[in-house]
Amino acid sequence: MASSSKRSVNWSPLEDEALTVAFVKVSQNSVNGTSQSEDGLWVQVQQKFMEIQNTILVQRTWESCKSWWQKHIFPQMNKWHSCIKRAERRNQSGGNLEDQVSIFSKKNLF
Repeated sequence: MASSSKRSVNWSPLEDEALTVAFVKVSQNSVNGTSQSEDGLWVQVQQKFMEIQNTILVQRTWESCKSWWQKHIFPQMNKWHSCIKRAERRNQSGGNLEDQVSIFSKKNLF
């Protein structure tokens, strides 16, 4: 029996960037702040995401935006943040944070 649900098109790097910008703009909106529900937040993120994109090649639902954020973008952001924090703690004499992040990223991300 065939499934009625259809897998959506893969997310592009430009969509990743648009979703990240949309999430930051909506989550830092002082008018709504922390009083918005989780679903309400993601509805607004999806709307802002669609505004940011110059051309809409793929229609993304708020559920799709939320899922992609939680499964792909947020874990990578946490990993990057962890690298930055470790690099800050390891800053060697004569080096700067940019040098340490570059060295640490090459060893731990790739």
